[in-house]
Amino acid sequence: MNTQHITDDWETLVSFLPEGWQSEAKARGALTRCRQIGDAETLLRILMIHLAQGYSLKETSVRVKAAGLADISSVGIYKRLRASGEWLRWMADEMLKQNMKVPPGAARAGGRLRVRLVDCTTVSEPGSTGSEWRIHYSLQLKPLLCDYFKVTDNHVGETFKLLPVEKGDLIVGDRAYANAKGVAHVLDNGGEALVRMKSISFALRSIDGKRFQLLTRLKKLRVGCIGEWPVHVVGENGRLIPGRICALRRSKAATEMELKRIRRSNARHGRAPGRKAEQAAMYSCLFTTVDASILSATEVMELYRARWQVELAFKRLKSLFNFGHLPKHDEESAKAWLFGKLLIGLLAETIIDTADFISPWGYVKIREQGHATAMCGQPVERNAVYSA
Repeated sequence: MNTQHITDDWETLVSFLPEGWQSEAKARGALTRCRQIGDAETLLRILMIHLAQGYSLKETSVRVKAAGLADISSVGIYKRLRASGEWLRWMADEMLKQNMKVPPGAARAGGRLRVRLVDCTTVSEPGSTGSEWRIHYSLQLKPLLCDYFKVTDNHVGETFKLLPVEKGDLIVGDRAYANAKGVAHVLDNGGEALVRMKSISFALRSIDGKRFQLLTRLKKLRVGCIGEWPVHVVGENGRLIPGRICALRRSKAATEMELKRIRRSNARHGRAPGRKAEQAAMYSCLFTTVDASILSATEVMELYRARWQVELAFKRLKSLFNFGHLPKHDEESAKAWLFGKLLIGLLAETIIDTADFISPWGYVKIREQGHATAMCGQPVERNAVYSA
């Protein structure tokens, strides 16, 4: 085996980690003692073998010993992982900040808004009594980089209120995020919202203050036609949130698929869907606070289709990094495992985004004290990435 290539690849990988990651291992309790594992780099390599490769603790122990990294048992690796949760969380958080320093070229609707796709996925511990955890996740539409995540237990629902919002953000969410409190949170922080509606998502008022009869308007739409109506959503304490509904009548086949989904969902709760819910299945309805001068109704519908990218991000995490099944049985080790998987996903996103092209001898990330210098000798932005 050519160990030189392995060493070179590892050096390239760690060049993407945030500055100070080694010293933070001790500061955050991952290296309280240096028996078997003498430094942060060795500890991270051992954890990566377990987390990225999906090996069991026993197999990780064997491979670590065979590679000459350390002579440590599976129990020892488990204890090290358990103690590394805060360190892994810190690195993942810093990776997010580091990603945002890269010129994003983010998709800005109408040249004004940064589109962020928000969703949540559940990760479960094995067994009938295993705990469930939720990963709340935000993905910028371009360059498809994660800009926020939060790990909670399963009692914390999907809501925009968990999300830090900045002026100019357009937050896109599915049905689970269609509630007045979450939309109000986005607006209060200078952002705009776009959500898919359920049949009972919001209490709606027309511009003149009367109750808005949505289904009556929808019935006038023909298949493939988009309708648009200005409305107010009634929030807490009678607050009126201005926006508009953009709706599209589905084809017969798409309607049947939606009806099956509704019936399955209701059957799990031992009830039948209501008549209004079945009628609403004929339409795809979105609510947005974005003004029509920035996004037309057609553009709103097209933009919502891009929300599938965050679903694909979860699929990549679950398929490539075995993210969907949590093999830890106590809270501290479970969180450490989750943060480690998120770090791996963020590293992969960053490397892919960086590697516009890869020459036969790879690519390097140049980082020097004070400032970075390109091979031509010209000063460049700190942490910039160049192809060799």
